[in-house]
Amino acid sequence: MTKESLVEKIEAILEIQIKDAEKRFSNSSYYGDTGKWVSMAISMAESAIKGSIDKAIEAKSINPIILAAGRSKAQFREEGDPDGYGLATYNEIIRDLFALQKQMGEVPTLDPDEVMSLPLNG
Repeated sequence: MTKESLVEKIEAILEIQIKDAEKRFSNSSYYGDTGKWVSMAISMAESAIKGSIDKAIEAKSINPIILAAGRSKAQFREEGDPDGYGLATYNEIIRDLFALQKQMGEVPTLDPDEVMSLPLNG
């Protein structure tokens, strides 16, 4: 897989969450401030994921990306998420990264439950 095609697939995963945040922002009388938390999670996850793409290409594995998302989630959890909407966003992103890994034909070697609950310095 080329870097460009990997970035494209990751952007598609993030776009699902961006649309969710937009929906929440557009109807804040119903959703309250949840769009803010979803948007913050997307931003932090995107930064972590994009910072790990070269390592993933070098390793010929999506594991560095999955781990980066898990570590970013731990940071987000530490900073606080009053109603859990940002953490749920991370869970969906990580779930979709694991699905992408299978779609790419890579045999998963990470445990999704462990990645979802990595400690802050994990």
